[in-house]
Amino acid sequence: MVNVKTQRPGILYALAFLLFACQPEKSNQLQENKPSAVYPYFKEPKVSFIYERYLDIKGALVAGNAEMAQKSANVFQLSIGSSSNLSDLAKSIKRESEIDKQRKLFTTLSIEVLKLLEKHPPVNGKVFAFRSMSDSSEVWLANEARVNSPYDGSISNGKLFKVLGKEEHATPVKKQSKRPSSERL
Repeated sequence: MVNVKTQRPGILYALAFLLFACQPEKSNQLQENKPSAVYPYFKEPKVSFIYERYLDIKGALVAGNAEMAQKSANVFQLSIGSSSNLSDLAKSIKRESEIDKQRKLFTTLSIEVLKLLEKHPPVNGKVFAFRSMSDSSEVWLANEARVNSPYDGSISNGKLFKVLGKEEHATPVKKQSKRPSSERL
């Protein structure tokens, strides 16, 4: 006769082992969901908020989605108030239903946001400013050096012309004196 009480712990250990062994690795899942770019941090929360809303509009234009660009521009305009040039530009994008016209208005918005970020650059992370290779008046901002043009959705149709934020430099190595240590004093 088999003693049931002595076999239960063994069965429980086996079930627990199988339960944990069959689960996918969480670390791989987290790495796949991480954004590839470091999001810039601004000292002033309002600047950060404006930049985030700007990226929402840009994302809609990259995707070629005029309706989403209108919605994003509406959120941008409502959230920053009605008494600024940025708000007026967002309102113009919101009112326009044709993607090509939205993109032309976005150029002016990009230039104005760039001016704001030059006055209030990120204290951590970087903002990259690009010009279109086909039309140098077309400007846009991004969190990474990879180019996603909001003007035609292409990945390679832009040239980096400015980087805002702190540059990360390697610590310089001190040169060693060639004199023997007794002569350095």
